[in-house]
Amino acid sequence: MAYTIRSFNSITGQISVEFDGGQVYELEVPIQNGAYYNGQTLIDYINSYDPLAYNGRVIALAANPSGGDSIASLVDPLPAVLVYQTQFSSNNFLDKFTADEQVAVLSATLVNIPLKLFYDKMLAADYVDIEDLNTIGGLAALVAASLLTEARKIEILTPVLIS
Repeated sequence: MAYTIRSFNSITGQISVEFDGGQVYELEVPIQNGAYYNGQTLIDYINSYDPLAYNGRVIALAANPSGGDSIASLVDPLPAVLVYQTQFSSNNFLDKFTADEQVAVLSATLVNIPLKLFYDKMLAADYVDIEDLNTIGGLAALVAASLLTEARKIEILTPVLIS
């Protein structure tokens, strides 16, 4: 059977093979002893491929074969992956504080230079990461200055569930 290899994807290990008649099929190139089939072994592998069998399967699937429900009932899907946000814009990070907390912190920055430095760095940052040690330390300083409770610090440092 005549064919032409049209492409090879080294990431997936697939070749696109065009057989007589113009039909192109994606074939997974087998790996043996850490190397792809090549030479005569690859030629024999490609020649063993039966496009008609593939076409027969396509036709059979189009006829909506029965039994799919019983196979589907065996599926145990992977659990959903929960994604949490830990990085916030400065504005969104400030939204984690109540209005009273924001006023108290801003007022404290007028007399407490270390708090002012923390506050200014937070405002200038591209983002605030609640897992960053500087953020955690800054919030600990707010607790030490009695501007936040430990419980509020923990609440502010809690990641936001995205999905």
